Amino acid sequence: MSYSETTTNIVNYRPEIHGGSYKDFIRDSYGRDDYVLLSDQYLKWQFLDNPFNQTDDYTLKLFIKDGRILGQIGLIPVRLKVPWNDTISASYPVNLMVRPELRSLGVGYFLLKDSMRYYSALINPGASAEGEKLCKGVGMKFMGNLNRYIYVISKEKARLIFNGDISILNGLDSRRHKKFTSKMSPADFPLPTEDIFQAFGVGYFPFHVVRDSKFLRWRYIEHPFFEYRFIFSDGNKGLLIYREEVEPATGVRVWRIVELIADSESCKSILEHIIDKAVKSDVAIIDFICSFTAYDDVFRSKGFLSGDSEAVKGFAYLFQPLDFRKTAIRLLISDREGINYDMNQWYITKGDSDQDRPNSLSVYENTARSKDG
Repeated sequence: MSYSETTTNIVNYRPEIHGGSYKDFIRDSYGRDDYVLLSDQYLKWQFLDNPFNQTDDYTLKLFIKDGRILGQIGLIPVRLKVPWNDTISASYPVNLMVRPELRSLGVGYFLLKDSMRYYSALINPGASAEGEKLCKGVGMKFMGNLNRYIYVISKEKARLIFNGDISILNGLDSRRHKKFTSKMSPADFPLPTEDIFQAFGVGYFPFHVVRDSKFLRWRYIEHPFFEYRFIFSDGNKGLLIYREEVEPATGVRVWRIVELIADSESCKSILEHIIDKAVKSDVAIIDFICSFTAYDDVFRSKGFLSGDSEAVKGFAYLFQPLDFRKTAIRLLISDREGINYDMNQWYITKGDSDQDRPNSLSVYENTARSKDG
């Protein structure tokens, strides 16, 4: 879409035009000086460099009236694999924000409704309670809350990021672990150029965002702030991607799995490997959030607690900084013919959308500088 404030109120963000006023809008709307959208580097990576962005524009839409930014919505284009076709165009809507004094005037509804014109489907994991109402208002369907699996390695350290009944945590069994499989990094193993689900022969998920080498490289290897680590199973038929978070006040270390794509046997070996590494690395817990239960038996057999456990419900979702207010990740999908709304038919993880993003820019500015060289 070309920029023209005289013909439309919704325009694509352009740093050379909107840079200063956009930063003022973000500070006013979020009430913070360290919010990640104040980073030019992050904006470029998220909304311009995405390999599924088929335009030369930032996929960040601004609602402008009389030269003033009133609201925004970010769109992350992807290709969605569906059973009736190869793929269809889809997008994650993110960072929907309206100036506080205007939030009852329908600007957010207008932005979200307008976004639906450009894609065959919208996929929204992570909407707030108000966001859920807004999504339903434009016809999206609530599918449920994502599942969560947690492996507790150190109960002593885990207590520091736990807000539930401490007796439940104290009553958990401790396990011994064995070294199991080898690991490989992206430099050692070429990422498949085709969709990795097809490359690995994983057919559990009829609906999934295509994860080919372009997507995986952009999403994880080229991330401006986070350092992700790759583990491949023996035989290279399974992949796990994770990163480490350190809670700043206590130093508690958490490993967050953001991707797990494997057959059942590869899943077992990968989980045993990451557990072994985490035990040796003084990690408190391993965490995985997803839409499906395809690996439920494997997770439970390896000692992971699932979302129906009272212990899991007591752990924070956010660690930088520690925040117990968030208690679930909602999933909403466009209402369109052919879509199955059983979450087990979908592969959605914390790696989808912008769910795994920096919460505080200051925590990661050193990482960004080191990546810049």
